[in-house]
Amino acid sequence: MSYPPSLIQVTPRDLSPYRAGTAGIDYVHTFDSGVAGPHLMINSLSKGNEICGSEAVAALLDDGVRPIRGRLTLSFANVEAYERLDVHDPAPSKFLDVNFNRIWNDATIDGPSTAREVERARQMRPVGRDADVLLDLLSDCFYRAPDPWNDPPLLAYIEKPATRRLGDRIGFPLHHVGCPARAGGEHSGLLFEYGRFSDHDCAAAAFLAECGPHFARRSVDNCLNVAARFLRALEMTDRDTAVRYGALVDEGEIALYTDMIAPTAETDAFRWAGEFRGHETFARGELIATDGARRIEAPWDDCVLITVADRVRRGEGIGHLIRRIR
Repeated sequence: MSYPPSLIQVTPRDLSPYRAGTAGIDYVHTFDSGVAGPHLMINSLSKGNEICGSEAVAALLDDGVRPIRGRLTLSFANVEAYERLDVHDPAPSKFLDVNFNRIWNDATIDGPSTAREVERARQMRPVGRDADVLLDLLSDCFYRAPDPWNDPPLLAYIEKPATRRLGDRIGFPLHHVGCPARAGGEHSGLLFEYGRFSDHDCAAAAFLAECGPHFARRSVDNCLNVAARFLRALEMTDRDTAVRYGALVDEGEIALYTDMIAPTAETDAFRWAGEFRGHETFARGELIATDGARRIEAPWDDCVLITVADRVRRGEGIGHLIRRIR
C-alpha cells in the first residue's frame, strides 16, 4: 500500500551511532542508576516501519535521559528491517522473515528457526526477561484515503492487577485496552504477552502504545509523552524531564476497553458498510462490513472500530474491534 507523500513528516535516520549497546547486545542500551528501583524497558521497532518509536528512543538517548532510580533500557529491535524502509511503501519493511511481534514464546525462540527476527529475539530475550515494566512503542500504517489514521493513541496491556494499577497512573494515551492473556500466554507470540508479563499474579507489567500514523511528527511526540509518563509514574525521572516531553499535562479521563479482536478477510470481496475513519461506535449486531456472503457485525454494544484498513484483500486484517466498558 503506497503511503501518501503529504503524510510523511519524519523520515528514517541512520541508526548506526546507536549500535554499540551494553552487555554485548547491539542497539540495546541499559543504564543503572545505582539506586534500588524497577527495571523499565522502552522498546522501539518491533516492526521495521514503526519509525515514531525509534525516533523517540533516539531522542531519549540523545538527550541523555538517565534513571534516578532503578534501571532503564532503551532498545531498537528490528533494525535490519528498518534499514530497508521506504517511506512511500512501508509495508515490505515491517519484517524480513517473520513478524518480530508474533514470535515471543520459548518454543519458537528455542526452536530450530533461522529467521532473522527469531535470532534477534534470542539476543534480546535476557533483557526482556529481566524487565519489570515493558513499554513497546508502536505506530500504524492504516488509513482511509485520502485521510490519515484517525484513531486516538491507545495503551494496551494484559488485563491483570499490576498492569491496571500502573496503567491508571499513566495520563496519556487516554484510551486503554485491557486484553485477556491468550491460551497460556506462552504460545501467543506478542512481546507484551511474553513470559511473566502474562502471569496474572506477577507484578511484572508490559504495555504497548499505539501512538499514531507512521511518519507523523505528532506520533513521535506521543511516544515521548507516554515514555516520560512511565518514567515519572515509576519515579525514575525528575520533573524537568517530564515537563520537557509534556508528561505533566492533564489530558482528561481515561476510557477503558476490553475484548480486542482482529477479524481477517476471507475473500477478495471485502467491503466496508460505510466510510469509516476510525473510532466509530456500533451497537450489537450492527453491520460493519461484508466479506463475500459473510456479514461482519458488531459482537457487542459499545463496539469500537480502530486501525481501519483501507484496501483489504483475502487473508489480511481489517482492523480491530474493542468493547468500551468505561
